[in-house]
Amino acid sequence: MPYAINSDDLPNSVDKRLELRPQHLAWLRENTPRLLAAGAKRNEAGDPIGSLVIVDVETLDEAESFAQADPYSQQGLFAKVEISAWNKSFFNFEDLT
Repeated sequence: MPYAINSDDLPNSVDKRLELRPQHLAWLRENTPRLLAAGAKRNEAGDPIGSLVIVDVETLDEAESFAQADPYSQQGLFAKVEISAWNKSFFNFEDLT
C-alpha cells in the first residue's frame, strides 16, 4: 500500500539540507524498489523547504520506520513529518527533470 511521507524542514535549514543531501540521495537509491516518487518541496523562491516521498510498503509502521531511516530525519532536519495512506488515482510517468 502506498504511503505519502510529507516532511517540513526546520526554519533556516537550507545549508543543513545541502550538507546531508548526498547521504539522503544514496539512501533513496538503496531503497529505489520501495519508492514510487520522491522529491524536495520548494518555496516560491525555489529554496527547498521539505520533502515528499511516496513509498510502497505494507503497513503504517513500515512507512514510519522508512521515514525514520532517512538521513534527513536521523540528522534532525525535519520540524514536522506527516504520514498518510495514499490512493493512487492517476500517475503520469513522464520524467519532469
